[in-house]
Amino acid sequence: MGFTILAVISLVPVIVLLPIWISHAFPPPFWMRFSVQPINTAQESFSVHRSTNMLVFEHARHTPRIVGPLASNLSAADAFRRWFGSPAFSMNFVRFKTMSGPVFATGKDGRIGMIGTSQVYLVPYGLLIAAFAILPAWRWLPGVIRRVRSRLAPRPGFCKKCGYDLRASPDRCPECGLPAAVEVR
Repeated sequence: MGFTILAVISLVPVIVLLPIWISHAFPPPFWMRFSVQPINTAQESFSVHRSTNMLVFEHARHTPRIVGPLASNLSAADAFRRWFGSPAFSMNFVRFKTMSGPVFATGKDGRIGMIGTSQVYLVPYGLLIAAFAILPAWRWLPGVIRRVRSRLAPRPGFCKKCGYDLRASPDRCPECGLPAAVEVR
């Protein structure tokens, strides 16, 4: 019973993520929108949203704002951003990507400021769907295979080639002419 409950719980993300992933096969106006922000406080924020082919998990820690130059002064704004360093980016063999770095925002006064740091994880939809689908497949796939095999297997008393009922003529099939003792491969 517990295994079935875990399989059902694991099936929920598959049911949610699969249509979002499939919608990306269509032009962008038809993409399904997805964004959740369960944590949004003055100290930190956490959000989950979609990208083209990835699910994005973003965690940001907010610090007191470090005020920089006016955002309209592009060269000074670029120098200010470089002063905090460029974001660190990594990717492993299953295309799981991570990125960490400073977070910048433009204030009401028009000045750019560093407001904290963020850690971003980008996970391919296919990887998530496959990981969550393992448990339901392990639970229900053997039963489905048994049921399909039993439906496709020839029943006793019926022709092995066409499936005609042989109770009235057990020696030869009146439909296809196959002798009853012949095995069809």
